[in-house]
Amino acid sequence: MTQPRLGIVILAAGEARRFGTCKQLALLHKKPLLQHVIDAARPLPHTRFAIMTGKYHKAIANAVDQGMVTGAELIYNPEWSSGMSSSIRLGCEQLSDHCDQLLMLLADQVLISTSELETLIAQAK
Repeated sequence: MTQPRLGIVILAAGEARRFGTCKQLALLHKKPLLQHVIDAARPLPHTRFAIMTGKYHKAIANAVDQGMVTGAELIYNPEWSSGMSSSIRLGCEQLSDHCDQLLMLLADQVLISTSELETLIAQAK
C-alpha cells in the first residue's frame, strides 16, 4: 500500500481583531507564532505545505523575505474577510491535485507537537 500524499495548510488569513495586530507574527521565545506551527508540522512526510494568508499577507510575505518565517509557500486568500471557511475552501482547491489527505492547522496552535501531529495522521489512515 502506498503512503497517502499529505498536504498541510496553516490558516493565517484572519484579522486577529481581539489581538489588535498581526498575531501570526507575534513573538514567542524570539520566534513568530506562525513559525512554531511550521516547525511542528514540517517533519511530517508531505507533498505540499502552504500558509493561507489574508489580512496580513504583506506583513507575512515580508517576514518570509527577511527569513523570520521559512518552510512553507504562501497562498493569498482574497476573500479572507468572509471567514475561515473561505480559507479552508481555497486550501482544498489549491492542494487537491497534489494530496490524498489534508491537514489544516491554525497559525496560533503553538503548543502542538510533531509527535501529536504524527499520531493524528496515523489515526487518519
